[in-house]
Amino acid sequence: MKFLVGAATTALLTACPTIVQAKETNGVKADEKGITIKQGDFELNIGGRIHVDGAVYDIPSAGTSGDTDIDARRARIEVSGKLGNAVRFGVGREFAGNSKGWRNLWASIEPLENIEVRGGNFIVPFNMEDMQSSNAIPFVERSLASSLTPGYGLGGAISANGKNWSASVGYFTDPLDNDNGRSPERGNGISGRATLAPINSRGNLLHFALSGEKRSFSSTESLSFSGDAGSTLVPTLLSTGTLTDLDGLTAYNAEVGGSFGSVQILGISTSTDISRN
Repeated sequence: MKFLVGAATTALLTACPTIVQAKETNGVKADEKGITIKQGDFELNIGGRIHVDGAVYDIPSAGTSGDTDIDARRARIEVSGKLGNAVRFGVGREFAGNSKGWRNLWASIEPLENIEVRGGNFIVPFNMEDMQSSNAIPFVERSLASSLTPGYGLGGAISANGKNWSASVGYFTDPLDNDNGRSPERGNGISGRATLAPINSRGNLLHFALSGEKRSFSSTESLSFSGDAGSTLVPTLLSTGTLTDLDGLTAYNAEVGGSFGSVQILGISTSTDISRN
């Protein structure tokens, strides 16, 4: 069950037309996206998100049923901005749960139209669910498949896009911090992703994507995978424990998805192969 406190706040502001419908004044605007400041070619946005998760669950192995819990899943402050159409940056820090720390901490330039070069701590271009904002996912957690994907990484990437396609490739190492359940270490290596949308019109979208990743590990690094059953409040569904004596990791990801009116469908196949010394 997903409660969006931000949605409740928006509903409250909607009841106050003087706040929500306020026009931009002296380059400053406040809306559901936060506070946006514009001065010439420079634009700065200050915002954030609060997600509250509530769950009712049974634990047959413990002989309990109807257990309930509620907690703040995400409490994040975010700052983003751009200078003209060539320079952008993003900063985000998480304050909730057991996964506190940096999320986005990056800057990018666009040397040519539709080509971006980005460096810092950001989502590795591998899995659609990871690249989609947690504000936009239908449930409080992403699918179990995302527990095998890298999430955030520290590195650099170059990406290009057109009306119906996109491609990204980059080199990444361990993230500054990572989301709940993600391994704090994932080695060093290359990740790439390509997408195609043969149908891309208002209200209709057909999406295909292929991704690949290859990483290597030092002798002291370890790796772990864990995933929950749709909520961090319930017992863990997948847990490998700590994997050591690692040599390399090779991962592949394939996606087929569509959005037709109010109906959305997404299928993901993720494979991760780990070699050990």
